[in-house]
Amino acid sequence: MSNINLPLSISEYLAQELGDTGFQIAQQRHQAVTILVPESRWVFKFVLHRPDLVTALDVEVRCLIALEHLALDAPRVERHGVISGFAFIRYTYIDGFIAKRAIRSREHGYKLGRTLRSLHDLRYDWRTIDLHTWDSSRMLGPIFEHAHSGDYLPEEIIFSLQLSQRFEREGFNSFEMRFIHSDAHFNNVLFTDKSAVLIDWAEAGWGSKYFDLGVVLHSVNTQDTNRVEVANGFIAGYFGEERMSEEEARTIEGFYPTSVS
Repeated sequence: MSNINLPLSISEYLAQELGDTGFQIAQQRHQAVTILVPESRWVFKFVLHRPDLVTALDVEVRCLIALEHLALDAPRVERHGVISGFAFIRYTYIDGFIAKRAIRSREHGYKLGRTLRSLHDLRYDWRTIDLHTWDSSRMLGPIFEHAHSGDYLPEEIIFSLQLSQRFEREGFNSFEMRFIHSDAHFNNVLFTDKSAVLIDWAEAGWGSKYFDLGVVLHSVNTQDTNRVEVANGFIAGYFGEERMSEEEARTIEGFYPTSVS
């Protein structure tokens, strides 16, 4: 694909790295560009060299490097660095696809449930890595800070207040803190023949597994055409024969409204 629309520094870097090898612009926004190079089995992600974006990219690099030593499929970091105006990461290309809402099925939900359960079952001292902590202030603080800006709907603010009261009553950090992805909706999942592979680890960190579960189920409920089928597959994949208890269902609802009926 032509690189005519890419920033000059990215175009020059790709020309140096790839020569005549073709590539695809998978995503291009003002702040970030993702490049696929199937022939070389590489993926490049470039972000503007801005403190918050560089920090997020650094989190992703550290998470993926740590995951290399554990039994979880994830992209493998091959290089990361800085070019003029941008920070970047190059990691392995995964031969999979993102399932669009119209084709999502119980099988997609099941595979994602299995992957997320594997992530939450990892035994690793993640506290040795400087990551986000998804506590109540990190989750709800931005909503309260901008309550009068018009960025959030009144019902979102009311729900956040109710959630804050529940956390105050029950204790947010009474939940066991696990390593979580925190953004595991279907646009951040590559499906292969065998599994679901989570991508975009920039928001990963410490938090309750119920936060991760809530993110997925809320996304399914609000976006999926076959939401009941997909949600039931996800729950079956995650909980298996244990099944989800009523208490767990209420706890997930506490993090996100997830009804799929």
